[in-house]
Amino acid sequence: MFYLASILGSFPLPKTFEIKSWNDENVINSIKEKYHSRILNEDMLVVMVLGNVIPTNTTLMDGKTKSYSVIFDVLLFIPKIREIIPSSVSQIRESDMVARIGSFDAYVHKSQILDGKSKIDFINQTVTSSNKSIRVGTIIRGKITSVSFPHTGPIKIGMTCAQPYLGVIDE
Repeated sequence: MFYLASILGSFPLPKTFEIKSWNDENVINSIKEKYHSRILNEDMLVVMVLGNVIPTNTTLMDGKTKSYSVIFDVLLFIPKIREIIPSSVSQIRESDMVARIGSFDAYVHKSQILDGKSKIDFINQTVTSSNKSIRVGTIIRGKITSVSFPHTGPIKIGMTCAQPYLGVIDE
């Protein structure tokens, strides 16, 4: 599920940098550099930093930098098991298919791509069953079956599309 939230965080800037506006491009970029695509509280993912920076009037100085404590708005993704979510197919591989949920990858094992028997064509990047076809760029509806937040590396989301009302979203 996606959520809009305000979070408390901090970011460093050179001591010599003068902040004219808290929504200045340099301030926003410093916050984005630190928080974009980061995992928070072991189950929340920052999809994007939206801005709306509010200072807390707490500043720490360390050598050549100042660290500012601020509240700012973000778009969060909190994946939930059994949640049904749309995504866009970005890759078709030998053992699975990769679908993008915002800026995160979800993996669909080849046995879970379509209901019934399916044929994978790596050259044309398509998966076909008797009545449906999926290719790179296709919007699909999948159910989240597993979520893993490793200590290093990206989050791992497992999905299935091989159940009624899942798979290709008919236009």
